[in-house]
Amino acid sequence: MSLEKSYNQLYSKNEKYKFMSLDVDRWPRNRYEAALRFLDIKKTDKVLYIGFGRGDLLNYIQDKTNFAYGIDVSKGNIEIAKKLLNKNVKLSIQDVNNKTNFPDNYFDIIVLTDVIEHLVDRYSIIKELKRILKKDGLIFIGTPNIANIRNRVSLLFGNYPYTSGYESPSKNNVLIYDGGHIQWFTFKTIKELAELFDFKIVKTFGYGRFGKLHNIYPSLLSGAIGIILKK
Repeated sequence: MSLEKSYNQLYSKNEKYKFMSLDVDRWPRNRYEAALRFLDIKKTDKVLYIGFGRGDLLNYIQDKTNFAYGIDVSKGNIEIAKKLLNKNVKLSIQDVNNKTNFPDNYFDIIVLTDVIEHLVDRYSIIKELKRILKKDGLIFIGTPNIANIRNRVSLLFGNYPYTSGYESPSKNNVLIYDGGHIQWFTFKTIKELAELFDFKIVKTFGYGRFGKLHNIYPSLLSGAIGIILKK
């Protein structure tokens, strides 16, 4: 089953979905809080959220800017989000694995939270993001950290380092499923990817359910990578 069909099947049935409540005053516990805490979104900013899911983060972004955009591969996501979000939020079905239909130098801010690890070609994706981002525009990327201490210990004992919370149904099942993740990153490799395309690294940080503890030594203690890039 394709990624698009999987998400259509999962989300189109969830018609009673309610947006999660986010706390932006504490150190981020999740990817949505991280984006809201570290991005200074202004009313005039054009903000694109790629892979917006059911719209939890867009629900907050739409109050910060008059120009909120969201793209997703799932028709089911679009249908749910359109019912819940303001009418001025522009939503469309697009796959960032391919070229988007946005003009060059169009957005002030682009957000990807737990998306890049699902995509096929990291180089083509970053190239496309750079094309549609304005000069001095910002990109926020949140993605699992494959090199956190839990995963390192798992590898030490010969176990698969799951990054999505999903594990094989049994120890005897040889099929490895990591929540649809097809590529993995460390703080070092995500920085190298950014520098390859001449992005300036504005900020890197860790986040998670234990708050600021994840940011003491994020490459080891954080299960998530947060990074903000400037064109």
